[in-house]
Amino acid sequence: MKRIFFFLLITLIISCSSDSSDPEEMTDQVEDQETMEEEENNPEEESLIPDLFVLGKTFEPNGLLSREIFEWELSETSQNNSLNNLFSELGINDINNLRSYYSKEGIVLFNIEQNPATGFNGYFPYFKNFNTGATDRYEEFVAANSIKNGWVNNENFIGLYWDPLTFDEADFTHEFLLKRINAIDRSEETISLGRFQASDRFTAARAGNMLYLYHRADFIGDPEASFFVIDLNSFLLLDTFTGLIETQFNMITDELANCYLFSGDLILKYDRQIGMLDEVQFPGNTSIIASAYAGSELEARIVNGKCFFGLVGPQPGPPFAPAIYDLETGEFQIIDISQEITQFEGDEFPWDPAITAVTIDAENNLLFFGVWSRGFAPEISSFGIFAVDFEGNVLEKKKIPFWAIALFQ
Repeated sequence: MKRIFFFLLITLIISCSSDSSDPEEMTDQVEDQETMEEEENNPEEESLIPDLFVLGKTFEPNGLLSREIFEWELSETSQNNSLNNLFSELGINDINNLRSYYSKEGIVLFNIEQNPATGFNGYFPYFKNFNTGATDRYEEFVAANSIKNGWVNNENFIGLYWDPLTFDEADFTHEFLLKRINAIDRSEETISLGRFQASDRFTAARAGNMLYLYHRADFIGDPEASFFVIDLNSFLLLDTFTGLIETQFNMITDELANCYLFSGDLILKYDRQIGMLDEVQFPGNTSIIASAYAGSELEARIVNGKCFFGLVGPQPGPPFAPAIYDLETGEFQIIDISQEITQFEGDEFPWDPAITAVTIDAENNLLFFGVWSRGFAPEISSFGIFAVDFEGNVLEKKKIPFWAIALFQ
């Protein structure tokens, strides 16, 4: 009888222990359930700032910007990304009057070096394909100090230059050429644009595979201003227009790769579909666009009927400000973030933001700015990416480790 009672007692104790739960475990389960419900009811807001591929520079100990260019990716895991020195990766040690040209597809660096075969200095190109990561150095592109501009298109890099070997003493001109080098097989092609003086000016605008060049003499009164249209994919000179009025045009492309030339009240449009250069008109004071700062951080574009361009702001005020001109209504506005409270948490000083790079998200009515705090010394400067609406409101900001010079989506 005692044995039966003892067996029943043990069975009861085990049964009670199995049915009961540890208080801490139950608390954890409740907290986990509450967390799940909270996440479902309050999902994490999606960032307005997309993943961006950023090119930029750092500050040297002497307070000057580095001559080297770095690459960096802004993403959800970007805190683990380190700056990559493109000059070190490409093996450029002695920087000499270097020219850099880049796009979302790659970067080409023309560095002056001595050609062992001739004993003279020339521009030697270094190229990196951002899509494949391939890098290489190439043979002398052209003699030193003769490159006017450059571009990257797919696996090719292109340079605009005057040929020192074609000098004509009669009119002091050289032949101007576009040279394209395929980075994979190293094949070369050239396009001759004609004969001009080395000091003449070439303004460029690009939209996709379309390249537009406007030439004018370095002195006033030359009636032979010219406009060139080049297809970078086929590498063909599609159209040449000569005898244009000698003036300074601001060239702006649209989403269809057409090109507009603004100069005061005169506006010319090149329609790539019909190959014609004709005068057009827009409402309002379009001379604002014509006087826009051609060397601004914002490459002017026309998207969805709005012209985005850069202005040098009046003083006191921001040294540079993006502007929007509505081509349908003639309305004009400047996007000024200089009065915004833009410092990051933890910064010990208020921001005085200077814009160093801009990219446009017209579909969502947003601009993305690379900004700098304009600190008095490198050690107190801050850098960031701002998402800004068309009214100039800073909607989101993220800190980055260097001075941005280009943003690519």
